[in-house]
Amino acid sequence: MRSAKDALGQESGAAAREALRLFTEIGQRCPCSESVACLQMEALMKARPGQGAAQVVAESARWLRKSSDNPDLLCVRGKGLYGTGQLDQALKHFAEALRLDPDHAGSKAMRARLKELDRVKKAGNDAFSSGRYDEAIERYSECIALDPDNHDLNLTLYTNRATAKFKKSDYSAAMEDCNTALGIQPRHLKALLRRAACKLELEDYKGAISDYEEAHEIDPNEQSIKQSIRHAKIELKKSQRKDLYKVLGVTKHATDHEIKKAYKKMALQCHPDRMTNASDEEKAVAEKRFKEVGEAFEVLSDTQKKQKWDAGESLDEINGNGGGGGGRQGGIDPADIFRMYGGMGGGGFRSGGGFGF
Repeated sequence: MRSAKDALGQESGAAAREALRLFTEIGQRCPCSESVACLQMEALMKARPGQGAAQVVAESARWLRKSSDNPDLLCVRGKGLYGTGQLDQALKHFAEALRLDPDHAGSKAMRARLKELDRVKKAGNDAFSSGRYDEAIERYSECIALDPDNHDLNLTLYTNRATAKFKKSDYSAAMEDCNTALGIQPRHLKALLRRAACKLELEDYKGAISDYEEAHEIDPNEQSIKQSIRHAKIELKKSQRKDLYKVLGVTKHATDHEIKKAYKKMALQCHPDRMTNASDEEKAVAEKRFKEVGEAFEVLSDTQKKQKWDAGESLDEINGNGGGGGGRQGGIDPADIFRMYGGMGGGGFRSGGGFGF
């Protein structure tokens, strides 16, 4: 018994496994000993973090049916509940143990730890609910540091912190927390969905599709996951086209006014009339760029065409599979578009095919 207790008092995993082996042997010789059962369950939680706690929750319930007023059994079950992330239930068990024995040292220490963890965790949740994401991240980080070895609790904390970071648009950092959570539990649905959303924002569309499809395997009846898969596939298709928003130098959330302003600025910069002294190669580059700017503006300034573009359709699909043909987007010459929006006028630029579009 002494060597088993000595091994249990050490911090190494090897010592915990040795303590478990010894207490298991002792338990076989003393199958009715509640004190041996408690020590064996303590060793089990140290030897098998996470998995051991779940086993203790089940095993301690069997012992408590025989002896519901044993503070040691209540304490060890409380530790098992805590190890599986059930803080409220764990606190109730420690409180009951202390009711039976107000001086029970193990329950006193655990109740104090859990109250602090619960306080910090709730502060993080309150901050998150109020939109104070920086504060929420700080509180979740503080909570993780209080007990970095509690896998089940930290699984929730890492996932919550990832969500707070996502809300701040810190997608790379959020994905790191998702990866940590998935390292604890590889098929954790919430962490998997959050990581997929991060990948989508980071334009890793194939990675997002992979995560969403794995989530669909876990919960095949959830309609929102199916919708997310479709959305990610559309975004992948869109990413393989020319980005009309980037052509104009605007974001996907740009207003009509911002699109018009950006178009005029870009069209002025690359208008062929500004290239009279340029080389043939420079003129060709300007002509191509002017065409692209006009093409982008024609789509993004038209509500229906913009909706089709945002839904993933190609330029050919938007223009009835006919394309622009001869450099005219949807039948409109880029120079005509430019003049419509207060451009430089005809100048030396010939409408239609003057530049061989």
